[in-house]
Amino acid sequence: MTGMAGRTDGTDGTESFARSRTSAAKRARVGLLILGVPNLIVGAWALFAPRSWYDDFPAVGQGWVAAFGAFNRHFVQDIGDAYLGFGALLLFAALRLTYSLVRGALLGFLVFAGPHFLVHVFVRESLSTAAYIGTLAPQVFAIGVAIWLIVVSASLSKEVIS
Repeated sequence: MTGMAGRTDGTDGTESFARSRTSAAKRARVGLLILGVPNLIVGAWALFAPRSWYDDFPAVGQGWVAAFGAFNRHFVQDIGDAYLGFGALLLFAALRLTYSLVRGALLGFLVFAGPHFLVHVFVRESLSTAAYIGTLAPQVFAIGVAIWLIVVSASLSKEVIS
């Protein structure tokens, strides 16, 4: 004997739908945190310690930014502002988790991250091979996470998920 709506498990499918929506919400939150937290860290570092960020990014003594030209405090702090803004937006999207907010935050992030990645692909400057690959790998990861989140967010409700 079949259950409601032709189901054989005795349910109408709403529990399964609710579980999948909750699972999508958890995946979206985790993904947004994975993108947002590093953006906040990089942004705060560049904004509040611009010379250190220029000389040491991504870690003390690495100097990847310095390979691309002379230090400019204003430019470095502007970059810090941008990263802080994206980090805050991505974390806010993780907290509120609405379809439109998540999609908008990811679109904004990808509009920045895609061209930023392409600049790094075509402008190597004096980076070693390891450093060059090191500049590309985290960007590929972040872009991949953002694209995956767009897919995951398709199953989010148009309303706030709690």
